[in-house]
Amino acid sequence: MSFVDPYAHPVTAALCEELAGMRETFIGLAKDMRFIDWPEPIYEGKWEVSSFKYRHQIIAGQFGEAAKAALEKLEVVHRPEIQTCGFSLLRPGADIKWHMGQAGDIWRLHFGLVCPEGDCALQVCDETKRWETGGFFMFNDQNLHRAWNRTESDRLILLVDIDKSKLAA
Repeated sequence: MSFVDPYAHPVTAALCEELAGMRETFIGLAKDMRFIDWPEPIYEGKWEVSSFKYRHQIIAGQFGEAAKAALEKLEVVHRPEIQTCGFSLLRPGADIKWHMGQAGDIWRLHFGLVCPEGDCALQVCDETKRWETGGFFMFNDQNLHRAWNRTESDRLILLVDIDKSKLAA
């Protein structure tokens, strides 16, 4: 199975509902974050990221004071099942090559914050989905996947790694 229905599990369904109501908050936070180029050479063009939680730890230093204050109030970020949380910014013309994640037993949730119309998509194994503003999709990051933005606009998503071992059955 390439993609996983984020609404099929009660915890991820509730998470999607909560995040959907905070879309504008996250867009505002992204404006106060410091983005860096993705550190691995698996892409062409410009792919930038900014994380505020990595492997269950809040990261200091990648965000300004406004974002720091807002993040402290966002209970969703501090949930134990959320392993990693941050932004992924795929610039026009960017192409991320086939790769597999190195994380353990996680589901990777993508929440479309600002997604252009056109050819801007993620392919997991043999299935392709186009990002949509306000939309969600989820997949196992250890499956082979690639992404691209063949539009003239930036694509900004909230990327959330959900630790499956922390989910109640």
